[in-house]
Amino acid sequence: MSSDSATIGGTTFGNNLARGGAGRGTFYGGFAGAADADAGAASVFYTSLRLSDCTFAGNQAIGGAGEPGTSSIGPNGGGAAFAGGLHIDTGTSATINNTTFIGNLAQGGPGGAGDAGNPGGAGGFGFCGGLANVLATTTISNSTFVQNMAVGGAGGNGGAGANGGSGGGGQGAGVWNVLAFGSPEVTSLTVSNSTIAGNQAIGGAGGAAGTGGNRGSGGNAEGGGFFNSATEFGTIGQATLTMSGCVVTGNNAVGGAGENGGNGQGGGVFNDAGSTTTVQTSVIAGNQAAGGAAGTGGTAGQGVGGGVYNLGTFFLDAFSIILGNDASTSNDNVFGPITPI
Repeated sequence: MSSDSATIGGTTFGNNLARGGAGRGTFYGGFAGAADADAGAASVFYTSLRLSDCTFAGNQAIGGAGEPGTSSIGPNGGGAAFAGGLHIDTGTSATINNTTFIGNLAQGGPGGAGDAGNPGGAGGFGFCGGLANVLATTTISNSTFVQNMAVGGAGGNGGAGANGGSGGGGQGAGVWNVLAFGSPEVTSLTVSNSTIAGNQAIGGAGGAAGTGGNRGSGGNAEGGGFFNSATEFGTIGQATLTMSGCVVTGNNAVGGAGENGGNGQGGGVFNDAGSTTTVQTSVIAGNQAAGGAAGTGGTAGQGVGGGVYNLGTFFLDAFSIILGNDASTSNDNVFGPITPI
């Protein structure tokens, strides 16, 4: 339950930076890694938030770089980055109107290089370029999410005789609506009369091979426009996304390059298992899902569901359109079942 309140209007949050330090010990970076970064511009917890006529522009959350390995310490993963723009978190009830999120970035940190015989560290995840909604109930209207990016960190170079590290994943470049650990076990987002355009989720590149090894695999990219998940962190509860009168266009989910390329899934919308998305009087068009390039002898990543990639429940009304999307492998417009309403 919200315990504080805040009303903000006519304010620009621009060019702010949250950066994780280099080092070891993060959960998200793997066995050992650097510090995570959260909320390039702002974060709110247990607050009743009213936000109107604001702009979030050019803010960044940058995960820390993994330190190089030593003979006694293994791979050092890069830190994760959460919410380049605004992070709405636990127990918050938020109403956002006529607000723009443009050019914000969540960039996972690079993995550290491995020493002789050890692989490079994994790149950190980039979660959410524009707005993250986690264990909160948020309503957004008449707003714009443009050119935000969620980018996985590059894998670290492998030591002699070892493979490069895997690239980190990129998720939810425009909006990341996720159930995480904590209470309440509900994440709810309603978006109306808004535009989500030109956002990019990009998997990190696999690290270079050490002599005699292979390049690391590229990271996956999921949800160029929206990423909706109730199961991202193994939690049990509800994650619901409802959009009406929205345009979702020109967004991309692009897997990272590597020995095996990363997958790109859901250029417009990624709806995870156990999650529910409802689309009414909206257009999902001109989005792309592309797999990452492969190295010699490797396999290119799959690009699936250029418009929608659905593993959960997806409702679509008769006044909505999903068309003109592209996927490099299959299912240009929709992957997974759609339930008409």
